[in-house]
Amino acid sequence: MSDAVKHTRAGRRFRMQGYQLDEHPRAVMAVLLFVVLAAYAFIDTFLTPGSGYLGTPPYWLFALSGAAAGGGTFFWLYRGAVPRSEAAGVAALVAIAWAGAFYPGWLRINEAGGGEYLHHSYRLEAGLTLHPADTALPLLSAPLDAEYWRAQAVGGQWDIEIRQGWSGQWMYRRQSLQDRIDAYYARAAFMEGILQGQPGPGRN
Repeated sequence: MSDAVKHTRAGRRFRMQGYQLDEHPRAVMAVLLFVVLAAYAFIDTFLTPGSGYLGTPPYWLFALSGAAAGGGTFFWLYRGAVPRSEAAGVAALVAIAWAGAFYPGWLRINEAGGGEYLHHSYRLEAGLTLHPADTALPLLSAPLDAEYWRAQAVGGQWDIEIRQGWSGQWMYRRQSLQDRIDAYYARAAFMEGILQGQPGPGRN
């Protein structure tokens, strides 16, 4: 083998090992997609009022959609001359972000159709689980704030607004529950402030 060929192959290996993602527009677009998906997942899950899952979310669907997105991203990058290892790493990030974004996204999709919110009676049981009066409905496990439900009396009745989306997915209205939770903590903070401001025994 000539020295020129050896030098060319060695140079190619060096460039592949030192590959920078920003050297290829497809890699840049995939990284931007990851950032957008991750930001959406965080904002829509934790900062945006809306619906919450009633019963167990379809985790298998999130995983399947993430795997499909990751696989498609890998082949798109690899066909665009992005090295295999870098393509696999970026595709894995996209798969995780896609699955995470599909968690709130599936609720948004189901909100596009199906029935309206209706009021149903739920009873708080041991284990921080709300059981519906209508046994055909799903259970609801300590929604939004477990500490709040620990402070509530077992056996108490709760009015929960629920609906069924177009795919059959059951959802509950988060905002109405969040308002009650916020009001509870506001009252607790107010009472604590009053008690702390009262003079103790033997004080004027």
